[in-house]
Amino acid sequence: MKVIRHEFNEAINNATSIDLSELQLKELKSYLLSCKAVLKASHPYHPQINSALTLLEHNYGNIFKWYQKPLGLVLIAGLGGVVTYGLLILLGWVNLPQG
Repeated sequence: MKVIRHEFNEAINNATSIDLSELQLKELKSYLLSCKAVLKASHPYHPQINSALTLLEHNYGNIFKWYQKPLGLVLIAGLGGVVTYGLLILLGWVNLPQG
């Protein structure tokens, strides 16, 4: 991989944006990490890369997974209720409604 100045500057500018999608964030992190791997530690871009990655982690460190979003929480609670009810039926503590 060859680091092109224009692409690198664009990536650094995108890192300061606060409205990145999850896909854009992953692509940006991937690009910056690959730049960091290709360039020598003494290269002048390294401090910029480290700063951009730190900024991304600070701004987007708490991206919620599907199970942390409202619909995921409702799904987990619903399944938990069904499993609990099934367990109580198996233990004989409750009966299925008749009628």
